[in-house]
Amino acid sequence: MAAKCCYDQGDLSVPGITAAEEQQPIDVTRQAILQEVQLRHPIVYDNLDICALYKEKRLKQFSVAMLCIASNYFDIATEGFNNKCKAEYIDALSGLVLACDCNE
Repeated sequence: MAAKCCYDQGDLSVPGITAAEEQQPIDVTRQAILQEVQLRHPIVYDNLDICALYKEKRLKQFSVAMLCIASNYFDIATEGFNNKCKAEYIDALSGLVLACDCNE
């Protein structure tokens, strides 16, 4: 997510050009790291395709314990969730799926 600025040709100085040239490899590396660590479609836990289960409205078939384990696997904050209520865990996992690139 490199910042882009528009300048007139006369506004660029040698130090500004040098700084921009030094910033480019950093931006390329940052983008590569972001692509490496972000979740990719399909979002899978164990051998379960969470994206497909969400779209088929089948997450509610799982036990609260299973939903809790899957949420913890994806580092979803579940503090304060009712351990007997599936809806909170399903909502949390749904948020993860909605951020997946299959929903763009």
